[in-house]
Amino acid sequence: MQVRALGRDLALQRRQLALAGADPSLAAQLGVHVEQFADLDRALEWAEDAILVEQPALASTLIGPHADLLGELGEGLSDAARLALEDAFTHADYRRGECIFRDGDPGRELCIVRSGHVTMATQWPPGSSLRLATIGHGMAFGEMAFLNGQRRTACAGAEGRAVHLLKLDRPAFDAWAARHPRDALVFLNNLALMGTRRLAATTRQLRAVLESGPASPAVPG
Repeated sequence: MQVRALGRDLALQRRQLALAGADPSLAAQLGVHVEQFADLDRALEWAEDAILVEQPALASTLIGPHADLLGELGEGLSDAARLALEDAFTHADYRRGECIFRDGDPGRELCIVRSGHVTMATQWPPGSSLRLATIGHGMAFGEMAFLNGQRRTACAGAEGRAVHLLKLDRPAFDAWAARHPRDALVFLNNLALMGTRRLAATTRQLRAVLESGPASPAVPG
């Protein structure tokens, strides 16, 4: 009943209702148009794209030439250190379906998503493999190899559409950190907090999959 009431209220406001992981028969009972998605990742991607289309000024703020490149990772940095760190990043584009790195690959680059969404999965292409997370705008990934120098522990790629990344190589970071040691500690703390939140979300989704049995949908990030 609550979902039906929500559907009616959104219809009156000319808003769409999106359902993730719900029984398909539920949508037919609502009497309004519903966007259905297999998991929360895809629902969030759809919502983000819809918001950016509806509010082009917001899109310019997020991904335009004057947008904040570092986002959450740059919080607390001095202006001079932030500008120097931004200069240390390189840019990279990946086509839809292209793999960024695979499980076991070497590499010490930290990546930040500037546009598009990156899918983390146990195999690439994902297919029926376990999807570990979806990394959206302003979020970092690849931090484990960046921090400890070990090989990649998952696959990453541009599953849904093209992706534009910022990349920070560890030697470039070390050179910056030597010039800005206090800011480097702030940056690493921000990175650790971001990674911890994503790990907690992935753990919750994995627990849900295990509890619901082998027929469960793919895990959202």
